[in-house]
Order: sequence, then C-alpha cells, then structure tokens
Amino acid sequence: MDYYTLIIRGMLDSMIRIRDEYSAELELCPEGSLWKTDQYGHTNYFWAYREGDGYVRRGISRDPEMQRRLARKAYLTKSLKLLDKNIYQLERTLKQLEPLEAGAVVSRLTKAYQDLPGEYFLYPSR
Repeated sequence: MDYYTLIIRGMLDSMIRIRDEYSAELELCPEGSLWKTDQYGHTNYFWAYREGDGYVRRGISRDPEMQRRLARKAYLTKSLKLLDKNIYQLERTLKQLEPLEAGAVVSRLTKAYQDLPGEYFLYPSR
C-alpha cells in the first residue's frame, strides 16, 4: 500500500473512532441548548429545552456545571457535523487516490521506459 494511502487511511480511522466516541458522549448530554441574554450590564445564562408543546427556559447563571455540559453538547454537535464532512472527503480521496509507488508510476509510462531497470527511476539524476 502506498505511503500516502496509509496516512489518509490512518486519518480516516482516527476520525471514525472520534466520531463514535463523540456520538456516545452526546447521548449522555442534557436536552436543549444554552441561551444568553445581556440585560442592564449583566449576562444571564439559560437552559432552554422542550417540554410538552412549548419551551422552558431555566436560569443557570449560577450553575457552571450545567453551562459546561451544554457547552460540551454544542461542541460535540458541531464536531460531529465536521467529522462527517471530513470522513466523507477522506473516503472519496481514498477511492480516487493514484498510487505513487515506483512500479505503479512506471507501468503508466510508455514501453520504452518500462524496459529500463527499476533503479533508473528511483534516484535523482546528476
């Protein structure tokens, strides 16, 4: 396997592993999202989530743990979208990548070159 193919394959495997870990972690995150308001020079944070047919907003300005959990959820959600995009692109790249191994390159040259010894192609000319 070509060196560059191995690198891209490693990147793809790593991103798939991270995507699986992030997906599992996201399932443990709280419902809803973080809201922020600035009123009278004060910043207030709210946890907004669906309840029945409507939305509920609970103040969490004094709950840094819930702020952290909602921030992590937002990070995971955005990261998963980016990972899916990158995985798609890497899979396409692997399918279209042309090998750069000496034999693969020489086989695409005309017959005149293919008859020459292999070491002619591997070292820079002086």
